[in-house]
Amino acid sequence: MFKPYEIQHIQISDVKTFAPPVGKHYLVFWYNQYPLGHIWYENNLDQPAFETAIITAISPALNYYLKLVDSSAEFDWQNGLFTDDFGSSELDRTLANMTEPPALTQTITVVICTRNRPKELRQCIEQLKRSNDQDFELLVVDNASDTEETERIVSAFGDVKYVREDRKGLDIARNTGVKNAKNSIVAFTDDDVVVDVDWITRIKEGFANSQTMALTGLTIPFELSTEAQYLFERDWGFNKGYLPRTFDKGYVNSYLDVGDTPPAWDVGAGANMAFRKDVFKVVGGFDERLDVGASGCSGDSEMWYRIMVEGWNCAYIPQMVVYHQHRKTMAELDNQLYYYMKGHVSALLVQYEKYGNGGDLKRVKKYLPEWYLRRALSFVKRGWFNSLWSLINNEVRGCIAGWKYYHRHSINPDTPLFELPNQVSIDQRVTRGQVTVVVTCYNYGQYLDQAIRSVMNQTYQGFQLIVVDDGSEDNTAEVCAAYPNVEYVHTQRVGVSMARNTGVLFSNGDYILFLDADDWLYPNALELQLYYLNEFPDIAFVAGGFDRVDEHGTILPEQPELKQHWDKFYQDLLMGNFIGMQSNTMYRRELFFDFYFDYRLNACEDYDLNLRISRYFPAFAHTQKIAAYRIHKGSVSNDVDHMRKQAQKVLNKQRHLLRSDEELGAFAQGVKNWDAYYYKNSY
Repeated sequence: MFKPYEIQHIQISDVKTFAPPVGKHYLVFWYNQYPLGHIWYENNLDQPAFETAIITAISPALNYYLKLVDSSAEFDWQNGLFTDDFGSSELDRTLANMTEPPALTQTITVVICTRNRPKELRQCIEQLKRSNDQDFELLVVDNASDTEETERIVSAFGDVKYVREDRKGLDIARNTGVKNAKNSIVAFTDDDVVVDVDWITRIKEGFANSQTMALTGLTIPFELSTEAQYLFERDWGFNKGYLPRTFDKGYVNSYLDVGDTPPAWDVGAGANMAFRKDVFKVVGGFDERLDVGASGCSGDSEMWYRIMVEGWNCAYIPQMVVYHQHRKTMAELDNQLYYYMKGHVSALLVQYEKYGNGGDLKRVKKYLPEWYLRRALSFVKRGWFNSLWSLINNEVRGCIAGWKYYHRHSINPDTPLFELPNQVSIDQRVTRGQVTVVVTCYNYGQYLDQAIRSVMNQTYQGFQLIVVDDGSEDNTAEVCAAYPNVEYVHTQRVGVSMARNTGVLFSNGDYILFLDADDWLYPNALELQLYYLNEFPDIAFVAGGFDRVDEHGTILPEQPELKQHWDKFYQDLLMGNFIGMQSNTMYRRELFFDFYFDYRLNACEDYDLNLRISRYFPAFAHTQKIAAYRIHKGSVSNDVDHMRKQAQKVLNKQRHLLRSDEELGAFAQGVKNWDAYYYKNSY
């Protein structure tokens, strides 16, 4: 006979007086707002054994936070936590300095997707209204409820925004929430969730790191009163631990390098997640094939997968806490696990469809069948044919259903959530304004100093300078350290496209210029580019002239032909990349992330970006020289065959966008020109 677990939350300042309880308990230990660990308490323990269990549960998180304060700190946990002087001890004084809260400048929209659960929705909204930080927009997406009760409940609160979505499906509702959210951060929770009073604050703190594009947090059970709730929390729970984690390109590569798939389901829970709204412009919306009523679920983990694989960061911070109401009956749990596995298998196949990672197929065809076979055999050997056998049977049925569902819906029907803007916004047509210069560097420390000095010596001094060190193994970091005004950002070898995109996340200028570390700017570069951007307020970007130099900085005898381009900019660019380099181009910052550098390209990514922007917006190119383009042995452009393939790949991306006979003709000429150019340069 199952006996419920009582959930208790205990501050570590109180553990010295907390005696071992009687019965079954789920004990969660905290230091102020920081959850540190939990124990499943099922047996009577004497005091020393109980103290040891607590220390075992919470010491990993405590050690993590304390090392942030003092990397050399060593603590006697037994004497630190379980003595009468806790509160004045060195341990407590160190804990009090664990973090310095960042400035909370982010704007948040909280989205609750709901259907036919008005009672739970009211409780969820009421708890959000108790938040310590009330600076957020609250948006309820009514996902085709059968009655008007949901709308009436929302209306009763007065300041809660209501949107009805008649197409059934959680990911459909999530996409509707994203499209209707007015703020830069979009947070999601479910109607069967109670958020912590500091939840909003913790989300804002989490996005203080500019590299974070998605955020998840700790999900704790609201109650464990039934066997179904206990089994779910024990084997399937949303609790991802008490240590902060960053899921970045390094994390992804650690799996891809061994032919596996990064387990996106480890990132967090859909009931407790938040995103920068811009990321949906880059990776698209939630895949609506992974909905309840369709595949089943996993739209959240598939979204995290996309974000990580494309080079962006997801972060898990355990102090971002919610309390989830698990399904109470075994029948509900059976149904839930069926759809979990149906959605899981469908999501793996969707991921393979989009990115071609063989590890996704391997998990479907090899790892999952082997896992369930081992579990089934272990049950047979033990003679266990109880409710657990029913759960496993439903999981297997879900896996098979997920395979069948995907193969009936293997064409992605999704459309972009946002339309591209049709003009440069008027409020961005600033006079002069600040320029952000993003220098990207991978093992070019020997050139970096000259690039930085070329920015520092500009005639126009209204700039922000960011260096994105893309996993360099040379002296790049030391070079940056010599310049106090340089903002240094480190990435995990994400490639030049993602390094530039990362630089955008840290930028605060009205305009942005991407300078390669082996190039440099002439002294009036920023002033000249600003002149043209202000002279022509409708253009999206401006390109200037440049000199080709050798590795020592000597001007080469063969130089590009410089011409002014204006009224047929896109058409001219189809015929060839007359812009010629990246460092000579300045963009309006507002373009990002409606446009961005394509992470799949490791050459010609600037040509691709400029084609995509000029397809929709006016642009201008002048002949005044603003930069030096260094040609040396390490240049990617020296690999002629690779460059030819990349240029043609970029050009072919425009084929389906061509609108007129003139553009079709320019495209055809461009194909010929690129072949001729690289044929000439291969000899």
